[in-house]
Order: sequence, then C-alpha cells, then structure tokens
Amino acid sequence: MKKIMLLSGLLLLSPLSYAGADEPIEIYSARLSADDHTNSDGKKLTAVADIIRQDRANFHKFNLRDNDDTADSFF
Repeated sequence: MKKIMLLSGLLLLSPLSYAGADEPIEIYSARLSADDHTNSDGKKLTAVADIIRQDRANFHKFNLRDNDDTADSFF
C-alpha cells in the first residue's frame, strides 16, 4: 500500500495560486492512503484534487482517518 505524505495544503487548492493572496486559507497534514484513492462508489481516483477531496470526506464525513491526518476548518 503506497502512501504519500502531504505536509501542508497544496497550492492547487490554496488561494496562494491566486494573484494577491498573502496567506493560505487552511494548513493541515494528510496521509493519502489506499482508502483515499477510491471514492464512495468504489471507483478508483487518479486526479490529485479528487484524492485530496476524498481524504477530507473520509476525515470529516466518514471518520476514516489515517494516523498522520490532522483536522481543518475549511473543507
């Protein structure tokens, strides 16, 4: 099972990618495990944004948390 550690919010999902943004809106840590690579219907996810969204859904909605996942108030 391949795991990827995400140490802080990604620029793809952060307002830092927008002109004039001074600070990120949220910072959190997440371990993207096999559970995060499959959506609720069992479909394999390949896009990074989809995997991160599933990680946050697993954390907040389904209470499926990896050891390195931390809370956020934005997602």
